[in-house]
Amino acid sequence: MRRLTLIGCLLATWGFSLPAGLAQAPKAATAPAAPTVALKFAPLDSADAVLTGSDFVIKSRIPVLFYSGIVVPHRRIDLTEKGAPKSLTLGPVKCAISLDAKRRFHLAAGGKSQALKAVRMGLATAAIDLGGGRKHALGLPRAFTYLGKGAIYYRSGCVQAGPVAGGTVALYDENLDGSYAAKGDCLRVGAAGAANVFAPIGSYVPTPGGVYKIGTIAPDGSKLSLALHAGDTGRLAIQCRAARGVTGHFAVASADGKVSFGAPGNGKTLVVLPGQYKLLYGLLYHPASKRVLALVLPGGAAVDVAKDVTPPKPDPKAKPKPKAKPAGPTAMAFGDGAHLDFTCKVAGGKVVITGPVAVKGKLGEEYVGMGFACTASAVQTPKSADPKKRPRPIVVPIGRFTVQADKPGEFTFNVPVDKDKKPITGAWAVRVEADVPAFGRIGGAKPATF
Repeated sequence: MRRLTLIGCLLATWGFSLPAGLAQAPKAATAPAAPTVALKFAPLDSADAVLTGSDFVIKSRIPVLFYSGIVVPHRRIDLTEKGAPKSLTLGPVKCAISLDAKRRFHLAAGGKSQALKAVRMGLATAAIDLGGGRKHALGLPRAFTYLGKGAIYYRSGCVQAGPVAGGTVALYDENLDGSYAAKGDCLRVGAAGAANVFAPIGSYVPTPGGVYKIGTIAPDGSKLSLALHAGDTGRLAIQCRAARGVTGHFAVASADGKVSFGAPGNGKTLVVLPGQYKLLYGLLYHPASKRVLALVLPGGAAVDVAKDVTPPKPDPKAKPKPKAKPAGPTAMAFGDGAHLDFTCKVAGGKVVITGPVAVKGKLGEEYVGMGFACTASAVQTPKSADPKKRPRPIVVPIGRFTVQADKPGEFTFNVPVDKDKKPITGAWAVRVEADVPAFGRIGGAKPATF
């Protein structure tokens, strides 16, 4: 080939050219191949604090089951001590779950049988060998027996995770079929923890180092092909502003659904596509007690993420100007401005506060599943002749009541009396305050005329 090239150069010098089949063609420019990320099997720390879209009755926005600090999945197997085992299929493996006369649960899979150990309200995560080096795990957060019968609630208890651009991406087998696909399964970004929230897989996945278009997903979850998005990007930081020792985990999606992911609310910056982003669902978790404190339902508000703008290069001849501080990422702060929301009325000498007393944030999100004791009072701020002085508000106690995990109810009290023992009159505000497990002391007020 070197000889042909040399001959070609000499002939070109003399005005001749080689036949098309003999000339050495220049190398064609090829686009860089999409990176392939190796994903590895990893059991979840806990199946008690996992949340996906299937854990809700979507129309009513109510959790299927939120019980004693754990999220219970919708899949359930009912058993009897004398009945036949119940089967489920996990990829290529058929599993059988049974209940014996001593009220113990057993799992048979791949020719092996194991007794399932009781843990908290459920059973310990059960590992299953799918063959060919593949593993899966069943999460069993809730199980109970009664009068010779038993029931198990179950979900996937593992992810396939790997590092991408300074972050972590994990795939979750949401439909529990033993395989991984863009349709029917879920995704999370960020490091693993005791609590995990997964969102439906969209077209793009955000990372700290860039936003990537999702290509192919290996059915066994071992590989994920991605292509770095070369267009406009923005930056988003998911934050959780709750009480100390409480962590937040949220599923977030762009308004068009192209970007969809679950992430911890640790404030880490993710590169995303510009546009509007909204909450899908989430949870608040207390690692010290290993309890889910609240589930988070979306409000109507969205956050706008603008595209990053590259500043122009300074003119070397111009006078130096102080360096402008670059704009930070857009913050999506859940729990910010947390307050109590309720309705009330004054009629017939009574004050009626109508529940549930809901905890809400500035983004309109609602925190459900918590019970707490409330204090109600009437508050009025007197007018001051001196505009520079703000008089101390007048606070008159109304009464106390207890909210039981978002259950509706009416709490009726007599109209409070002033220092002269006369019922108060005029324009006031009814204020309700409470020590809420996830936020500490918060309150809310509604105008009322007595």
